[in-house]
Amino acid sequence: MDAAPEAWRDAFTVNVEAPLRLVQCAWRSWMSEHGGTVINVCTEGAGHVGPNVGAYGTTKAALLHLTQQLAGELGPGCG
Repeated sequence: MDAAPEAWRDAFTVNVEAPLRLVQCAWRSWMSEHGGTVINVCTEGAGHVGPNVGAYGTTKAALLHLTQQLAGELGPGCG
């Protein structure tokens, strides 16, 4: 409850937005024509709760969902 909004924003930027932007760049420059694989590391923090890890765990859960969403949109047979 004491986490500053900036800490949440920073965690989201690093753990969700940055991987999304990387996939977008890879998709536009190579993967859309040639295929490829993206591996995101979510750690067990994506599914567990604990003290003082709210921003981290929440953003890792978001990364897990983003990864699944991108696979559904960009995977073989999805275009």
